Amino acid sequence: MTKQNLKTTLQTIIQEAFSNKTPILVWYDNGGTLEPLLDQITPKNIQLIKYQGSYLAIRAQIEKEKNFQKQRLIYIPENPPKPSRLRDYEIFGNRLNLDLPTLLTQYFQLPLDRNLKAILHPQNCKHLTARWNEIIGETEIPLTPKQIKQALLAIAFEQPHKFDIKKAILTYLKHHETLTEKLQKTNLTKTFLEILQDEYGYKPSINEQTPNPKRLAATVLLTELVVNSQGIAEKELSDILPPKHKRKFWASLATEWAANENYQDSFIQWSQQLETEYDIPTKIKGRPNIENITSFKTVDETLLEEIITRINNEGLTGIKKNTTFIKNIIKKRKNKIWTRSGLFIEWKPIEIALELLQKIQESLTTLEKTINPESIIQHYTQENGWWQIDQLYRDLTTYETQTNPKIRELFINIPREQYQEWLRKLGNIFSLTIEKLGKWQIKNITNQQNFWQNFVHPHKEKVAIFFLDAFRYELQKRLAKELQKEGIEVKQ
Repeated sequence: MTKQNLKTTLQTIIQEAFSNKTPILVWYDNGGTLEPLLDQITPKNIQLIKYQGSYLAIRAQIEKEKNFQKQRLIYIPENPPKPSRLRDYEIFGNRLNLDLPTLLTQYFQLPLDRNLKAILHPQNCKHLTARWNEIIGETEIPLTPKQIKQALLAIAFEQPHKFDIKKAILTYLKHHETLTEKLQKTNLTKTFLEILQDEYGYKPSINEQTPNPKRLAATVLLTELVVNSQGIAEKELSDILPPKHKRKFWASLATEWAANENYQDSFIQWSQQLETEYDIPTKIKGRPNIENITSFKTVDETLLEEIITRINNEGLTGIKKNTTFIKNIIKKRKNKIWTRSGLFIEWKPIEIALELLQKIQESLTTLEKTINPESIIQHYTQENGWWQIDQLYRDLTTYETQTNPKIRELFINIPREQYQEWLRKLGNIFSLTIEKLGKWQIKNITNQQNFWQNFVHPHKEKVAIFFLDAFRYELQKRLAKELQKEGIEVKQ
């Protein structure tokens, strides 16, 4: 198959028209469809004269110059008048009747039916000519109607390169009022609807002439629900679901929609509206395999209810029994749009609570075997040491006023009780090991009385000392981490 580009094809046509030293070419381009390329395709040695609304002005310009052998291109962005006002120039030179649709038919072998003629009106043609290289570029012959339709849609949706149907759908769902009007003005409404329906299995409602944004959003979100739940409500939603072999496209689109920050607001708005209209809470309640569903926040709420039910008033024992189940749910849900957007915050404090309880248990097991203060301090201060327990508890308490009472009872109050018990045992055991020392001296730890001598006096330059009250160890670790991020050296 041969390949052609619009610009080079036009250049060849113009060059051939001026062969044999033709002095004048009168070019009629109805609607100015090829004008965006006019300056680029006109040879440097040929004078370009653009019609500005007056044929007499063109004649006056040429006759004033009195050089009838000079090669000139007279460009007229209209149909030729009858009779022609430049008939003598056309006889003396050449006449070219060529607009974009004609060029595409004759040189790119584009089959031009009635529908394609309707969308290739002058304004669309101008836009297509201007952006041909970005949208179509060098193309194989014959050119297909599908290529032209997709190119015009790419322009309508202001896409930088070739048409991307997924981005078009997401843009339409966010800016549907503006785009509905724009598609109507460009005669592309039917084209967009046909692509959605014929290629991707979208099911329009009866008499739907313009893509209905609510139905389109429902197709995306409900298909994702059915696919990622392994068939929940499939029969109930059959009137809106695309054919099975087309569903993967729509399900993946929902995931991309939720992940794209530019479209996040529209995802949330449509989801909240459709969740109510389609009664999603009822459809998923008590059903398995819902943890992978992205489209609706009620999934998180339903899973949280199941966790509370599983714990079943057993408190810490119930939490320990279901830790693996809860962690698996959190792993699948914590990065969903509902947590990222702050509309569902419960997974984070629950995750912190489970980690806190685990580290407390591990610490207590080790603490029972610890016989000296050096070992306790080492376990506390090492890279993944017990100081993390203090940090986790501090992080957990920041959620106390944000969570509902049941979550606060299970995943803040119970961990708090365990944390306080851990502090008591740690303090008692540390005190007992200190009492066994002959003197108040711990290996690798500088006593306060030696601080100045060891850390200040050796410096000849000035040293700044900060006295910070209640500056706990885990806060120091956090500060050190922040300073290191800024490229500041921290000796620990």
